[in-house]
Amino acid sequence: MKECPAGEHPVKECPAGEHPVKECPVGKYPAGKYLERKHLAWKILVLACLLYPVLQEIKPESNFYLNVNQMNNGSGVTGYITWESYYAEELMAQLEDVIGRDMSSYRVAHLGMSPAPSLMHGFYTVDGYSNNYPLEYKHLLRRVIARELAKNEQTRLYFDEWGSRCYLFNGATGNAWMLGKAVDVKYVGLELDMEALRELDCEYLFSAGEIRDFEKMGLTFLGYFETDSSYWGVWLYQL
Repeated sequence: MKECPAGEHPVKECPAGEHPVKECPVGKYPAGKYLERKHLAWKILVLACLLYPVLQEIKPESNFYLNVNQMNNGSGVTGYITWESYYAEELMAQLEDVIGRDMSSYRVAHLGMSPAPSLMHGFYTVDGYSNNYPLEYKHLLRRVIARELAKNEQTRLYFDEWGSRCYLFNGATGNAWMLGKAVDVKYVGLELDMEALRELDCEYLFSAGEIRDFEKMGLTFLGYFETDSSYWGVWLYQL
């Protein structure tokens, strides 16, 4: 047995006698504990190396990371959507002015974009995100998009098996609802049941993309609208 310089605890040598085990720091840890701590440190290092690629994949999806990154760097660096850009109050006001009616007297629907900005502004919408609404209403809105859901099984399952997003999903853009003005979307051949949509008292459609054959769908095109700061560009149609 080789003794610790402090004479407090013995340090075992290699059983083969070829190389001595490093002595513990004087008066700090017994030799066994010292070696255990060294092994633990190496294990942590190896684990960190193995997890790093996984964490890099998870990081962009972490709300905590996104929020901290936005606060530190701003949208000019991150490219994230700001509150102002997302809710686009100036754009919503333009749409209200063009329609020119009391917002409580009609309903609007959305294609390829979230209804949240419209709701925030004060529009009454036939679509929305809710975890608690009548199943009967879901079935009524499903009539509007039934033929479109049949074109995309993944989108059909998304709506039928969950349904908290009661949106006008379709075969062209699936269940996308964040199609901003930077995305060039063209809709052709949409098979929405416009009569079923009218039965929900919907009179206007806010679309994230141009509907090329809008006349075939019985729609009237009222114009395209966006602002410098808005995330959205809206093609406005009247039923």
